[in-house]
Amino acid sequence: MPRDKTATQKKLYDCMKAEFLEKGYEKASLNHIARECGITPAAVYRHFESKEAMFEALVSPVWQQFNKIGEAYMERELADITKEHISQHFSGDGRQWLTIMLDMIYTYFDEFKLLACCSKGTKFEDFDDRLIRMEEETTKDLIAALNKAGVSEASCSDTQIHIICTAYIEALLEIVRHNVPREQATEQLEFIYLFFHNAWKNVLDIKM
Repeated sequence: MPRDKTATQKKLYDCMKAEFLEKGYEKASLNHIARECGITPAAVYRHFESKEAMFEALVSPVWQQFNKIGEAYMERELADITKEHISQHFSGDGRQWLTIMLDMIYTYFDEFKLLACCSKGTKFEDFDDRLIRMEEETTKDLIAALNKAGVSEASCSDTQIHIICTAYIEALLEIVRHNVPREQATEQLEFIYLFFHNAWKNVLDIKM
């Protein structure tokens, strides 16, 4: 990690981000980053031990924050599985998570773009799969909680859950991959919400 908060460090971060966004991790050049920043490659190595360390410094804080927010949200949701809460959720309150995601994505749009489109060759290259696995785990926990609370008696196979969660995550990532403006993304997320929310309501035969 960089050792200080100097103007050079900020410029280095900006140059790193621009290089990775333009070329992707695999084709990005540490030497080109150094030239754009106005420093030598040796000076870059005083801040980062490798190109992958540079990429990780850009995206890891956002990934960790996203995980923390997601875990906190699901913990609250699973702690209040009652018919009243579920009725509110499927009457419109379920948009809350999509709103949280939208705010996060557009606060750190470049970082999500790096993760979704530019991370091949790094430990984050399975970004899509990580999100899908997270969605699968929370979906299974939610179905179990709904069954326990007597709100649903339905069950889904692992394959069925994987198919729906994959479609859901890929739909969300389209706004990042195609640089969709926030106003348009809000409309797209409303469509995604209505499509998947109503689908799950019917599949799980939610009793409200």
